[in-house]
Amino acid sequence: MMLEACIFDKPIVNIGYDFIRKSEQKSYEACMNESHLRNIFSYDFASVAKTQQEAIDQINSYIKDPSIHAKGRQIVKEEYCGVNAGKASEAIVKNMYDNIMY
Repeated sequence: MMLEACIFDKPIVNIGYDFIRKSEQKSYEACMNESHLRNIFSYDFASVAKTQQEAIDQINSYIKDPSIHAKGRQIVKEEYCGVNAGKASEAIVKNMYDNIMY
């Protein structure tokens, strides 16, 4: 859902803490071990709350100023999503029709 938020230029607060994880490794650390997430987070397009209070503070910051990280969201949108022609449903239906009917 982070890519969708970038497409619509909406702030993102990732929750990087939990209370039920049995592992010594915290959620944030586990996520950052994933190469695809480590790469995308290099664009500084979202925040990661490591505590409940950080989540509250980051949400309040975005409410006051939704443009925080907007440049990063724009870069992620361009790098990962490409051109948004606005006709995805039309293309999907055409592809399905072409493949089913012929």
